[in-house]
Amino acid sequence: MSNYTKTVNFATKDALTTGDANKIVKGTEIDTEYNNISTAIATKADLVSPSLVTPALGTPTAGVVTNLTGTASININGTVGATTANTGVFTTTTATTATASFACRINANAAVTSLGERLTILFDPATDQGITLKSTTTTFTGNPIVFINSSNAVSGSIYQQTSSIAYLTTSDYRAKNTITPMTGALSKVSLLKPCTYKWNADGSDSQGFIAHELQEVIKECVVGEKDATNADGSPKFQGVDTSFLVATLTAAIQELKALVDAQAARITALETP
Repeated sequence: MSNYTKTVNFATKDALTTGDANKIVKGTEIDTEYNNISTAIATKADLVSPSLVTPALGTPTAGVVTNLTGTASININGTVGATTANTGVFTTTTATTATASFACRINANAAVTSLGERLTILFDPATDQGITLKSTTTTFTGNPIVFINSSNAVSGSIYQQTSSIAYLTTSDYRAKNTITPMTGALSKVSLLKPCTYKWNADGSDSQGFIAHELQEVIKECVVGEKDATNADGSPKFQGVDTSFLVATLTAAIQELKALVDAQAARITALETP
């Protein structure tokens, strides 16, 4: 590109006194400046557009990574990645058949070589079917899925037995304090509103409780808030765990039995001559 240099110093002309003949800007001077500008622009080189290089995204391969021990992941396309516990060796395996599977460690307190603490996770990328959990032994020697709370303590687990599944909530006395016998359970049960209903989804019949009504009596049975919504305005449904009713119902039965026993004793006393 040519550099543009002014031929006429217009600032100098402007500084001359009024009436000085040299103060006048001539048409030829303007033409000269215009031509200089036109030449500079005409010889200006066009800017070259930068070349965009597409980065090469490689397929993960076997290697060694740090700070990864005993973890595993499944990609949606069926590629399986896992790190060997205590070594950090990372391997990937792409499914060659419809099902990809691998064994993974899920109990942080058990050795990864203990078959009683391992699961096989099966995923079918062809049909996008869900995950199937299968034990590597007939009976687990420990809890296969453990839930840890914010205090890093076990709050519950899903435990496989020989032919059944146990859903456990931690209930050890060592995790509790201020333990007191329950009272007033019979009055509380009288406030419950069991009902029958039909599901909106398919019109099928069912029975149980309405979440917010149950929450008003035994709040531990219900998760969520009445009429809550998601960010998009759709309903954020409440959930119910009726297992928390067991203690209240048991205490109510005991209270009712005490009343029946007392009445039976009075009746016996009245009937005795």
